[in-house]
Amino acid sequence: MNRVSARAGTVPRSGEISFRSPSGATLKDMRHAVMAIIAELQSSGFRDDEISDAEIVLGELLSNIVKHAHLGRANGWFFIQVRYSDDALLVECHDNGSAMPQRRVPDGRFPNTARPTNMLPEGGWGWCLIRALSNDICYERSANENVTRLVLPIFPSAH
Repeated sequence: MNRVSARAGTVPRSGEISFRSPSGATLKDMRHAVMAIIAELQSSGFRDDEISDAEIVLGELLSNIVKHAHLGRANGWFFIQVRYSDDALLVECHDNGSAMPQRRVPDGRFPNTARPTNMLPEGGWGWCLIRALSNDICYERSANENVTRLVLPIFPSAH
């Protein structure tokens, strides 16, 4: 017998999806990973409004790896796994890039926005967004590999 979820008589959603980039990962590979994960979540019954935060966080996390951790590395790769349920997405990401500064997750303070729009920074928003939308962020460096874990809560909408 199927367990009924808190989503008014529906069968609970659960599963996992993973994506391994090729060596020499690019922003195109990053986008392919995010699109594959979002497509799997949609096919598992998640609505866009339930997973829009996930698309932002996954995109920021992986683009930081490709743009910063892999800078100057021709053989950079990443592996991301997302375990999902009705309540949350559990994200674990591995990469062979450089360690994060001070071997910890950046503070993620929002840039000063009290200035004209044309003077706002183009970068510096990634970890602010990741921290604002995620819980339980954990980072470790082990065996020349970065491992980042975080939880993305799923908030049911009124639909």
